[in-house]
Amino acid sequence: MKKAMLVGPILNDIEGAGMSGNHSILATAYYTAGPLGQLRMNARRVTLAVRLDFADLADWISGGIDPPALLQAASSWVQHGSEVRLYIGKNAHAKFYMGEHSALIGSSNLTSRGLSGLGDEVMWRVPMHGEERKSFDRGVRRYLGGMELISLLDLERFVDQNASVVEKKKKNKLQSEESRPKRILESQRPLRLGSYSNFLDWLTKQQTPAAREILERANGKNNLSGHIYRNYYGIRQYLIYSPQSQNRFKTTSEDSYKLSWDTATEGDIAYFVKKYATDEDDFSLERWKTYLPAECGGRAGKHGGTIGNLNKMLPLVAKYLTSRLNRS
Repeated sequence: MKKAMLVGPILNDIEGAGMSGNHSILATAYYTAGPLGQLRMNARRVTLAVRLDFADLADWISGGIDPPALLQAASSWVQHGSEVRLYIGKNAHAKFYMGEHSALIGSSNLTSRGLSGLGDEVMWRVPMHGEERKSFDRGVRRYLGGMELISLLDLERFVDQNASVVEKKKKNKLQSEESRPKRILESQRPLRLGSYSNFLDWLTKQQTPAAREILERANGKNNLSGHIYRNYYGIRQYLIYSPQSQNRFKTTSEDSYKLSWDTATEGDIAYFVKKYATDEDDFSLERWKTYLPAECGGRAGKHGGTIGNLNKMLPLVAKYLTSRLNRS
């Protein structure tokens, strides 16, 4: 693995650093529930270095940080066998994520916005071996030296004491876009995440019946071009949000997959649509919902609307997105 600049980093990039080794480090200023809940962490030791001030609730009230989600994620990693050490600082600003194979260093917070694949976020991927690893470890120790080590019990007490206060104050405060960008412009998407026109070109090179059918529908068959267009954007957002889904669907057959047999994924998509999906240039979330099945957070009848397109497009878009990311 060579050093590389990742424009528009996503959660899959962090997981690709190798979060199942001996020691992983997550340092971020802001953090929200989406990526914290989706990140799979199996390292024996996990070090967290985050922004948190027990005397100031402003970042929590605005939604820039989410201490309950941090507590839930860290507790889950402990339950799965990780030893978690939590460092806090009221002015913590660094963003770096180290795994077994590499480290990502740059501008992306561990938030839905920071890992939405926006081109104004950049991370450097640096291999972690030999002198690079030793130098990185020395820098991490210096950074942590200026922070406070707390226990998960300390965090739990803080959350319990302040959760009700935060909920009351949220109603009258402007909310941060860290947890859910209001709108994403196509110009903000870097080339590494592909485009709709490039997806259609990619389909022409695929040999499966499903790929040919989706291409024909995109080109006007049965008046379904709008469905294919919107499914592409909605599915791409979902796969960026959920690396596990991308990794699963990239090996799933688009000719045989049936979403109606996969209630767990239906529920996962519904949760994503409710909490994290957003408008994107000509892609309207509300329009997508009109033919997205109700089981997936839409308003179409039971397993109706665009279910047939979803069956084929979930694997196809996952394979296309993977092909783009592999070039990074």
